[in-house]
This record gives sequence, structure tokens and C-alpha cells, in this order.
Amino acid sequence: MGEHLSGLILKDAFISYGRKDASVFASTLQKRMKKDGMYAWFDANDIPAGVDWQKKIYKGIDEAHNFLFIISPHSVVSKYCFKELKQAVKRGKRIIPLLCEKPTDAQLLETHPIVNEINWIDFTDAAHFDESYDTLRTIITTESDYVLTHTNILLKALLWEDSDKPNELLLHSAERERAETWLLKRYSEEVAVCSPSHLHADYICESIKNAENLQSDVLFYSVTTDSLRDQIRRALHLESITTWRLGVDTVSDTDRHDA
Repeated sequence: MGEHLSGLILKDAFISYGRKDASVFASTLQKRMKKDGMYAWFDANDIPAGVDWQKKIYKGIDEAHNFLFIISPHSVVSKYCFKELKQAVKRGKRIIPLLCEKPTDAQLLETHPIVNEINWIDFTDAAHFDESYDTLRTIITTESDYVLTHTNILLKALLWEDSDKPNELLLHSAERERAETWLLKRYSEEVAVCSPSHLHADYICESIKNAENLQSDVLFYSVTTDSLRDQIRRALHLESITTWRLGVDTVSDTDRHDA
């Protein structure tokens, strides 16, 4: 089953699918994974009545180590599936496309471009379900420690962000050092794995900066919002290079030049 984080049960995967043509396959897959000790988030089981279902879905994606996208004619044109894919990409999740029923080329043009950038696992032949499922299990278990760390840091970063970014929720000591090592780890394109999101990088870099008495590697001398500055800043943070922005990171009662 999924690992626990402060009482929270993390999911091995989130299942995204089109209800019109892949409900049976999605349910079969979820039950097979459960039988093998894997916890897959599945809306039919994991959305209780009377809740904001969109927030529940995004939360399910955040708390899952892998994102399984079931490809079918309906899922690739569904605006809801598109939103789920967009959220998974935003969070840097490992996305694993599973082909249930082949859409047309025109239909595929309507889905998120990430779907066509990753090799699909072909589940169209029911007689070879076990073989395809074994391929899926292999991918899910590949670099599982790295993926688990990705989820753990993401959830801590989200709590920090939602709490107005207090220092006490930053990473400290050995935990911060491990996160920095994790951030700088890279994989070749042959390995299907997740990737650090900008939130991961910002959180880790703010933790580093906090540990170094707010000193940083780079100063951006700008008093207005600058999209180019922010692009550069994000790229630097992904390389564990800390930054400080004049007019943004300056404490309100501090003189600008003193800061």
C-alpha cells in the first residue's frame, strides 16, 4: 500500500481516464493494482459525496507518486482529463500513458502534448494484459526512492506555500542537505521518472537561503516584476542556485539600499 506521511496515505498512482469508454478498464486496473499491494487513486472510490471534486482530484494527483493516463477516444478530447494532465505536468509527476483504445490522429491533437512525448504501454489486446501490466509495474518500481522523495518534498512545499511561507516549515539540517542532493540528481531520457517542479526548487532554495542567514548566490537588481528575471530565477533554482530579488524579497521596513 502507499507510504504514510504524517498520517497521510500516499498513493502509488493516480488513474486518469475517460468515463465514456474506459471506466471498465480503469476499474480492472485499479483492482489488479490493489491485489498486488499498490494503492491507485480512482475517482469512483476516492471522491466522497458533497465535496469539491476538482480540488479532491488535484489533491489526489499531488499525493500520488505516478500519474497513469488511460488513452482512449474520449480521454484525449476530455477537458477534465486535460486539466488532470496539466496538473500532473505542473507538479513534475511521472506520467505513464496506457493505451486502452486507439484514438484518431485528429483526436490526439486535442490532448495535452505530453501524451505524445512519452512511449505508451499498449493494453489494447486483452489476451496480453498481464504482459502489459508487468511493464507498468516495472516502470512504477523504477527509481521508487527518488519518486517517493519527489512526493514528500512537494507536499511539504505545498504546506509551506499555503501557510504563507513561514521559516519554520522550511527544510532544516540533514533533511535540507538530502533535498539539495535530490534536486541536483538527473536522469537520462531512457529512464521514466518524475522531475523537480518549480515549487520543489523554490522551496529547497529558500531552505538553503534560510540556513545561510538569507545570503544568496545571485542578486536581481529590479524593483518591478520582470518575466525574464523570473524565467532566469526558475532556471537557477533548478540548479540549486539561490537568488534574491530587490523589491520582492526586501522586508517592508528595511531601506532598499541597506537591503
